Amino acid sequence: MPWGGSSTVSSPSGFISGTQPVVVHRAKPDWLLVRCFRVTRNPDPAKAFDGMGASMYPGRWNERNERAVYVTKTLPLGVLEVMVQDAVTGLNGYGFYLIEIPDDVVLSTVDVATLSATWRTARVGRVECRAIGEAWRARRESVGFIVPSAVVPEAFGFDDYNIVLDPTHADFGRLVIGAHIALDVDDRIQAMLATMGP
Repeated sequence: MPWGGSSTVSSPSGFISGTQPVVVHRAKPDWLLVRCFRVTRNPDPAKAFDGMGASMYPGRWNERNERAVYVTKTLPLGVLEVMVQDAVTGLNGYGFYLIEIPDDVVLSTVDVATLSATWRTARVGRVECRAIGEAWRARRESVGFIVPSAVVPEAFGFDDYNIVLDPTHADFGRLVIGAHIALDVDDRIQAMLATMGP
């Protein structure tokens, strides 16, 4: 059974590799907020946005040795995405970048209605999602790929999601990246993370 989150994308018109859900390509709609956030310890934007981290330690939507930059539409979602990482025992030293995407930059979106019931899982789900992400990358049709968060997938239906950015795309240089701003995280979150150490 496909995941049943809400979606504003158009209906799929075919399949990738015979069985994979289609990635629906579209120009950015009017409702899409062009601001997004990257939560990271790295205060050097050149390194924070080179995609090498995801290349060495692949995310859900990219394969190893393929550069990608993961950002979120809202700052709280970005903090949540960091908190669920196995190696994170606190948020001291973390900050964020605000990224602005020009109105005429095209993004693509995954059709969430065609994702399998296991897309959020650590193994089978990652294989599925990485195949979809790499098919999007290979087409070179856009600099960003809108995908649901595996942490809070329901947020996608309320216009909160992750965006996978391709730092090798021609439009990547058009993104406006702000300064690294330190996060002042509540001590209760820090204490909770400390008790969940690796």
